[in-house]
Amino acid sequence: MFSRLRHFLQARTLQKNRLPDDLWDETLSLLPFLANWPPPNLQRLRALSTLFLVEKNIVSGHASLVVSPLMRTLVAAQACTLIVNKSIAEYKGFSDIVVHPDSFVSSQDYVDDAGVVHEGGEPIAGETSDDGPVLLSWPDVWESTDFESSGMNLVVHEFAHKLDMQNGAANGIPPLPTREEHERWYRALNVAFTDFRSRVNSGEMTQIDPYASEHESEFFAVCAELYVASPDLLRATYPDFYRELNGYFQLWNEL
Repeated sequence: MFSRLRHFLQARTLQKNRLPDDLWDETLSLLPFLANWPPPNLQRLRALSTLFLVEKNIVSGHASLVVSPLMRTLVAAQACTLIVNKSIAEYKGFSDIVVHPDSFVSSQDYVDDAGVVHEGGEPIAGETSDDGPVLLSWPDVWESTDFESSGMNLVVHEFAHKLDMQNGAANGIPPLPTREEHERWYRALNVAFTDFRSRVNSGEMTQIDPYASEHESEFFAVCAELYVASPDLLRATYPDFYRELNGYFQLWNEL
C-alpha cells in the first residue's frame, strides 16, 4: 500500500515539475559522455534529475554568481548518473548543493601523516561531508562536463563520496545489502587500490588520475567517474573492482 502511494506521489511530482524539453536537450548536449547511453537510461535519468531538483536546493555560494536553470539541471543530471538504476532516496541526509564562482578553501580540518591537525588548506574544487552540503566550484563543474577532454567529472566525484558516506565515514565502501557483498567489495577494492597506489608511488604515468591513490575513498570516487564516463578503461585496468561497481550501480548490462 505504502509503495503504491509513494509511486503515485512520485508520478504526480514528475508530471507537475517536468523539465522543459529544450532545457533537457541542452543539458544532454553539454554532457557528451551520455551520447551512448541507451534511451531507457536517459529516461530514468531525466526523471531522477527532476526529483533531485525538487528535493535539493542548488544555490549560489557568492553574490557574484547567479545559478541558472541550466546550471542546476547540469548538476542534477550528473549527480543522478550514479543512481539511475536506484532511487532518489540514495541521496538522503542533506538538502543543499552550494555552487561557488571559483575554487575555495576547505571548511574541514585535516590531519597530516605526522598527526598534526591543519585548518583548511589549499583552494579546492569540491567538498563533501557526511551530513553537510555538497560544495562545488562552477568553473570546474563546467570544465569537467566533457570527461574525454578533462579526464574528470567533479559532480560525479563528489556525489560518489555522498554514497560512500551513507554508512559512516568515507572508506570506499558504500552501503551494501549483505555481509558477503561487503567482504567481496572490500577484497576487490583493497587489491585494486594497493596496486594503484604502488604504481603511482613508483612514478608510473597512469591513465587513471593519480589523485585516486590518496585514500580508498578517493579511489572509489575516481573509479565512479570512470565507471560512468569511461567504463572500458576501468574494466580493462581493474576488472574485479569494476564488477563490484557494476553490481552496485547496475548501469551496464554485464552482470
